[in-house]
Amino acid sequence: MEAEWRNDMLKILICDDSPKEADELRAQVMECCGDRIQAIISFQKKDALNFYLEENDSEPAILMMDLKFCEGGIELAKKAKELNPWVQIIFLINQGAMSLDVYEVDHVYALEEPLNPEKLKAAFHKAVQKIDENRRELIPIRKRGVTYAIPLKKIEYLEKDRRLVHIHMGVVKHSIYAKFEDMKKYKTDYFVRCHNSYVVNLIHVDTMEEQHFIMKNGRKIPISRSRSKEAKETYLAFLVREPVESALL
Repeated sequence: MEAEWRNDMLKILICDDSPKEADELRAQVMECCGDRIQAIISFQKKDALNFYLEENDSEPAILMMDLKFCEGGIELAKKAKELNPWVQIIFLINQGAMSLDVYEVDHVYALEEPLNPEKLKAAFHKAVQKIDENRRELIPIRKRGVTYAIPLKKIEYLEKDRRLVHIHMGVVKHSIYAKFEDMKKYKTDYFVRCHNSYVVNLIHVDTMEEQHFIMKNGRKIPISRSRSKEAKETYLAFLVREPVESALL
């Protein structure tokens, strides 16, 4: 079942073994970035962090982690991304102790301590920008207790089956309870509804015939008569790189 975004306010997760340093960081973050902050939560133990991320695995958040946190900041950051693919990580590193190990983990910034207020603000806004982009570029799918971050561009086509929408990605298929119209909140300007039961991603279309889209994997997706004109116009606009409005209704 598809997970919903909470709202435009974000939570900050601070991971620091020292409660005093965590409080100091909380004050700095509030001073420069308070307009988008819903709450700031501090963690001194890795188990508490892991439990929180497991329980909030579809919640966009900014994770600010001391590289030495619980003697394993890098591995804990990797685990955090596994538990919650939406979390954006900012590493906190002692001055002069920058390590190439940080590049083993998808993160948005690495800040040296003591923190420079301007760099802190830049890191925060970069993380917010990434989260805002992900709101439209990625779809959160929750299945059997696991949240998947699905890039829209990898979706080949959508197939409606009663109350379900099947998301086809090569040999992978995810099924969610949804309507095609629910997808309009994402960046779907390269998708077109060509049939009552099908929406194709034009990125994965090889050619268009009178009654079918031929996908790059050879699959034929039907085009209904009632949607033929719109499908053709949208596909031609896509080919010449003209602006294309989402056509999922």
